[in-house]
Amino acid sequence: MLNHTSGLPDYELFDEMIKEAPGKIITNSDLLPALKTKQHLRYFSVGEMWQYSNTNFCLLALILEKVYDHPFQENIEKNIFFPANMKHTFFQDNMNYQNDPNRTINYEYPFLFSLKREPADSIKHNRWRSINVSGLYGQGNIMTTVDDMKLFDSALYQGILLCNESLNIAFTPTKLSNGNTVIASGIFGKSSYGLGWFISEDTSLGKIVWHTGGIPGGLSIFIRNLTKKQLIIAFDNNFNLNLYQYGSNALKIVNGIPISAPKKSVIRYYYQELIHHGVDAAFTKLIELKNDTLPYYIDENELNELGLQLLYAAPFEDPVPKALVVLKINILLFPKSFNTYDSYGEALRHLGRKEEALFMYKKSIELNPNNKGGVLALKELEDQQ
Repeated sequence: MLNHTSGLPDYELFDEMIKEAPGKIITNSDLLPALKTKQHLRYFSVGEMWQYSNTNFCLLALILEKVYDHPFQENIEKNIFFPANMKHTFFQDNMNYQNDPNRTINYEYPFLFSLKREPADSIKHNRWRSINVSGLYGQGNIMTTVDDMKLFDSALYQGILLCNESLNIAFTPTKLSNGNTVIASGIFGKSSYGLGWFISEDTSLGKIVWHTGGIPGGLSIFIRNLTKKQLIIAFDNNFNLNLYQYGSNALKIVNGIPISAPKKSVIRYYYQELIHHGVDAAFTKLIELKNDTLPYYIDENELNELGLQLLYAAPFEDPVPKALVVLKINILLFPKSFNTYDSYGEALRHLGRKEEALFMYKKSIELNPNNKGGVLALKELEDQQ
């Protein structure tokens, strides 16, 4: 569970609970019942693959409560916050932080490529992450400050929280059951994952470990260069994905390495063309900017998210035809990605076009037999025939 090779699902474990009771606040007490009724959601056998899942940390919190016979929050306050002198760090449910005048307001674009940010708590589709899972612990829901994270870093070096032997184990790349090292996506190129830490395989600046955090309208990153005892902490009160690149750039700056400005997303400009000038003009703009790789980048996940948001939550009338075009273009641009076919299949299924959806799900599973969500959707469609 600590190295995310358990095969357990992430927050999708609670999808049906929320559908049945949209106002429900999920807590750790809901975890085991959900797992018992959703055993088919296990994505792979233990140690077979790596896939980040917040469920792992929630389960570990329950285990700690069994071992120490105290609430998880009390254990963390006693064994981490207090010895590290982190006086401004607390669990979200320990105070009415929503009405705290000292709390930073988080901002986010209400739609993936909107032009104006709004307070994150006011955006309807944020309810899932900001409200429904606000009762979970182990995986997050902790509020802190830059200064307290610096104290946490110092406490780790001083051996106040863990001994060096335990830390070395945590900073050792995980190996899968086939003997291969876990490969996890990262801001420093090829990376692996230890016990709760991402680990860069590039050691030219030293041994670098880090982790990210995020809530609707807020992101953070905590980077430690263990060799040189350098520390980068970055918080942002809006959902700015460039924050991770800023953290990486900051580490380069303190080591005297030149940096380049973060690239701009092609998809943002594509979206603006799509809603103002139509499908053909947008496609022309997409191809034009896609080939200009110095200032721009194109991301499969962003295009996928745009298509699904157009399908389910677009802020204008008749978005469905545009959604289908976006998801289809994603297949054309990334034909080897199982997820592009899976998402297009999801859209077709949502629109009742079952035969076409079946074809897309089959193609997705052909590319990735471990796509358990696709396997389940395909079975449900076949059962309906």
